[in-house]
Amino acid sequence: MSKRKSEPTPKSQFVSRKHISRAEKEAQQRRMVVLGSAIVVGVVLLLLVGGLIYQQFVAPGQTMATVYDEPITRAELYKRINYQRWQAYEEYKTVREQYEQSAADPASSFLAQYMAGQVQQVQQYYGTIGSQTLGILVDERVLQKIADERGIAVSDEEVDNEIRRRIAAEQGASIEIDVTATAEGRVNATATAAQFTPTPEATIDASATVTATETVTDTEIIEETGPTPTPAPTATPNILSDDDFESNYQTLLNTMRSEAGISEADYREIVRMDLLRTKVQADVEQSAELPEGEEQVHVRHLLTETEEEAQAALDRINAGEAFEAVAAEVSTDPSAAQNAGDLGWISREGVVAEFADAAFALTEPGQLSEPVQSQFGWHVIELLEGPEERPLTPERETQLRTQAWNDLLQEERTLSNTLYEWDVQDVPRDKYLSEFQRPLPTAVPAPTIAVDATVPVTVVPDGADDETPADGGEDASESGSE
Repeated sequence: MSKRKSEPTPKSQFVSRKHISRAEKEAQQRRMVVLGSAIVVGVVLLLLVGGLIYQQFVAPGQTMATVYDEPITRAELYKRINYQRWQAYEEYKTVREQYEQSAADPASSFLAQYMAGQVQQVQQYYGTIGSQTLGILVDERVLQKIADERGIAVSDEEVDNEIRRRIAAEQGASIEIDVTATAEGRVNATATAAQFTPTPEATIDASATVTATETVTDTEIIEETGPTPTPAPTATPNILSDDDFESNYQTLLNTMRSEAGISEADYREIVRMDLLRTKVQADVEQSAELPEGEEQVHVRHLLTETEEEAQAALDRINAGEAFEAVAAEVSTDPSAAQNAGDLGWISREGVVAEFADAAFALTEPGQLSEPVQSQFGWHVIELLEGPEERPLTPERETQLRTQAWNDLLQEERTLSNTLYEWDVQDVPRDKYLSEFQRPLPTAVPAPTIAVDATVPVTVVPDGADDETPADGGEDASESGSE
């Protein structure tokens, strides 16, 4: 038998070394793709987790400013910015609603114009909240330092009463402690008045001759009799009840928590700092050492917009025209029309520096200054009296006490060694910005009153008798016939 020839291997079953090498490369590439994808996913997850950790634990604790070597963190700043924004938004809603109501009524065009100005003021303030809030937090640290040094504190009871007072004000009510204090004050005032015995006035008999040795005695005062007036009924005070307080307070806390992230403890601290500022400022102002008097001058002035106008006014006065007449004509200061620009007695510190320098450089009554420029315009000043040492006016005393508080606050700010590390762009997301940017609706213009030109108008000449009939009646005809 002949040998049977072996059948050839099919091509599809034949794998060359080249094919094996290519398959290994493709498998290796697939493994690399899978590994790379896993690495990318891992990196992304790592970044997400890292970002979450940063946002939740690292970023809130970052220092925005250091005051007395103590940090103000981003969490504190963000909370207060959100609180300030929420408060501004609540005010904005109120004034905008009032504007829209008045804008829709043609008879309220003046009110609409006023309310539009109020809306604009709130919008302007809202734009400064981010930059001002850190300064508020810094000042609170400074304020606490001053309070500690002066032994001033705010009790929990005072905070409780102030919160209740604010809730009551929103409801048009009062709190019991305030009503009681007012009633006690009224009783004390009445008791003081009842204890006061007026000095009797001596009544002298005109028919008698009084010598130097005679004593004038009081005459009996006979009171007129008549019906006793019925006292007006006393209005019953509207005192906020405990139930109303609790309901409204919980609503407020829930709103602050959702809108600004403010807890009850945060809110109580804000209220405490408000009360502390009032207490500390009052203590500083009352304890301020004031001089018994200060050098003052009595001057009057006129005010113009340009140096040329001021010089022209000065030339007219030097030529003989009365100061008050020129001031009434050209001065832009309202005092010119009211009292010929008379400012009364002023101190050097009570007016802007440029005006003070020119006024106190005058030495003789009637002397005029050359035109002097200040932030208000160009002045011509006339010295009427002084300079002389005079007691402080109540207005000047108040000004000096306020200045003492501001000076102490500024001094403590310097001593606090405040270091700002905050970037002005580092603020929380603004959830109310779109509302503030929403344009106001146009106000409906007031209706124009048409005048009927066909109706005759009789003009009574100056000096005519008011009782003379204006319609040419009987009296007029009789006078004409005569």
